[in-house]
Amino acid sequence: MLPSLDDALARARAAASPLPSEPVAWDTARGRVLATAITAAWDLPVAAVSVMDGYAIDAAAVRRDAAIAVVGESRAGQPFAGAWTPGTAVRIATGAVVPDAALCVVPQEDVARERDAIVLSHDARQQAAAGRHVRPAGADARAGAMVLPAGTVLGPAEHALAGAVGAVALQVHRRPRVVVVSTGDELVAVGSTPAAGQVPSTSGTMLRGLLEHAGAELVAQWEVGDDAEALRRTLRDAQTAADVVLTTGGASVGDHDLVRSTLASLQARELLWGIAMRPGKPTGVVTLASTLLFALPGNPASTLVAFAVLVRPCLRALAGVHEPALPQLELALGGEVEGERGREHFVRARLHEGLALPLPDQRSGNLRSIAGAELLVRVPAGTTRLPAGARCRCLLLPSGGSC
Repeated sequence: MLPSLDDALARARAAASPLPSEPVAWDTARGRVLATAITAAWDLPVAAVSVMDGYAIDAAAVRRDAAIAVVGESRAGQPFAGAWTPGTAVRIATGAVVPDAALCVVPQEDVARERDAIVLSHDARQQAAAGRHVRPAGADARAGAMVLPAGTVLGPAEHALAGAVGAVALQVHRRPRVVVVSTGDELVAVGSTPAAGQVPSTSGTMLRGLLEHAGAELVAQWEVGDDAEALRRTLRDAQTAADVVLTTGGASVGDHDLVRSTLASLQARELLWGIAMRPGKPTGVVTLASTLLFALPGNPASTLVAFAVLVRPCLRALAGVHEPALPQLELALGGEVEGERGREHFVRARLHEGLALPLPDQRSGNLRSIAGAELLVRVPAGTTRLPAGARCRCLLLPSGGSC
């Protein structure tokens, strides 16, 4: 009995321990995964700052009924440098340092300016309170506090935060090194006119983009025909060069499907071969020495789906991500979809007006069946059909069908 996708993923993930760490400079770290936590080198912000354009005042000024003298200015990057006189005010800009003697900041729209003095409105006097419109020192982070735990993906915001707290050198997990091996006598280079029985070699091209989005490093991309000895040499070379090898084609049970038998001759340890899912049923996962190898079917939809639901989570785990699964959400179907009794069906769909709208072509051999896919609708095994309007689990793919 073939394993379910969840079982297959658990087996593959068990062989995908995070790769060792390496030091990188902050300006090259975006998109990487932290191997060690980041702590703040200083308070953020380092001093109390105003969150409004207005006037910093003290308690004595709040009690005054008369006009309040404006004795100076605090600008962003140029704090007020004078001596504070009780009962006075300092003009202040958003992001500027609040003088230590100030009680709070009064927004400029709540005062009337008269030459070098201001008069507070009644509401401003009533609302004035300690710390009002002030962001205290350390409000974002205190010196010595952890701001980003190990396993964090340094997206744009996380990368900015790391830099703001002084993390100019970071320890991140090494990117998985990947070799892609496309197999089959039928493959011809993209740009060449295919003869009868030939197909453009596009799976490798698609995988290149998928690997880039997954944060992996493609170190080589090779093609080999239906020749067992040539395939054996190529896989042996790939294993020595990579943490992960992806093969496309040759994974099924035909007379010219040589990947499984060739791997057996190399003493590969088989974790699984075949998954109860459609498309992508012939997918295999083995370890070849310390290298993890995924044998992907050659049809475009099978390659895409198997990569999205199995390979990508393992690559993210190798890269150090603690929860590398694809984002999942529940949506209503915008059209009827078919299922199967014995295996889970992943239906390519796009997001349309809040609905999961199945793509019109679901044939795994057609490239147009994956163009524009934004979602994979999970039709449970044993479900023969789901009508339009049915609620279903969907795996979210980034726009354009990439992962």
